[in-house]
Amino acid sequence: MNRATRGSQAAPEHMDGPIEVERPWPVIPPIVALAVLIVLAALASVADVYERVAVWTRAHEHWELDELVITLALWLPAFLAYTYLHMRRRRYLRAYNSLLEQRVESRTADLSHANAMLSQARGERSQLLQQILAAQEMERARLSRELHDQLGQVLSYMLVGLRLTKDEDISAKAAEHISKLSDLTREALEDVRSLAVDLHPASLEHLGLVEAIEQEVRRIAADLPLDIEVCVGEPRDFPVGPAVQITLYRVTLAAFANIVRHADAHNVRISIQHEDDRIRLDIEDDGVGFDVESTMRGAVEDRFGLLAMEERMEAVGGTIAVHSRPGHGATVSLETPAGTVDSADEHAT
Repeated sequence: MNRATRGSQAAPEHMDGPIEVERPWPVIPPIVALAVLIVLAALASVADVYERVAVWTRAHEHWELDELVITLALWLPAFLAYTYLHMRRRRYLRAYNSLLEQRVESRTADLSHANAMLSQARGERSQLLQQILAAQEMERARLSRELHDQLGQVLSYMLVGLRLTKDEDISAKAAEHISKLSDLTREALEDVRSLAVDLHPASLEHLGLVEAIEQEVRRIAADLPLDIEVCVGEPRDFPVGPAVQITLYRVTLAAFANIVRHADAHNVRISIQHEDDRIRLDIEDDGVGFDVESTMRGAVEDRFGLLAMEERMEAVGGTIAVHSRPGHGATVSLETPAGTVDSADEHAT
């Protein structure tokens, strides 16, 4: 352990280390010794002084001047010593406070710099995530077009060819095989078209955000015991940039997929509001619900979907909030400032 020097006092450690200033305590022994010597000298000379002033003091005995002289001789050194120590202590405290203020100012500047660096890092991370998502959407769109225009066309031609072959004069067994092949080809074509839509929903471009979401959730829930309600505030049509549009679409469908897989719900309500340059979208269900806090503290694989939705919303300057408790359903609230639509799209491109 480091020791303070003889002429200094180590103050409590703050941040980088102890603050060392000159301390008044080393001057106490010589001052006390000086005071004692003064008192002894005063006492030694009292007798001589007393004899010389005795005659003069007899005329003023009622003033008790002899006691006054002794009292002053005893208290004056102590008073001077106390005054000196008090002044030294005040200087010490001023020096200590000055050094402490300098340390606080330095730490405050360091903290401000760290916060600025953190804010810059978050901004760069957000821009990078926007670029990644934009590149991902571009690749999804390319794959969707290839599936639809190439593989989809090939499967369509196969269906036509199988249908024409079946109409020809062939054996019953061959006709049966052709019928099975036609069914398989038709299923493959439907899967390809569904995959193409999942990769890049063309309905967003043709129908807009609200209609595209409603169309897709009703398609998914067509064979499920789910009552779907979509509520849209006025104005029903509002401007949304491509980046925000695809983000709200995908996060909404991800939340709806979680309801289908885990909630055991009977009713789902999706509400969309555009007000004060902000877009708010809520997905509510009456399912089994869950403990949000324990889920967020759990394993990553148990909350990966929520984390992915959160990252997507952050990439366009939005937020996501999940409210739920066991037995009382769940609500996923999405909100994004409409004013960031343009900037988000610029970063994304």
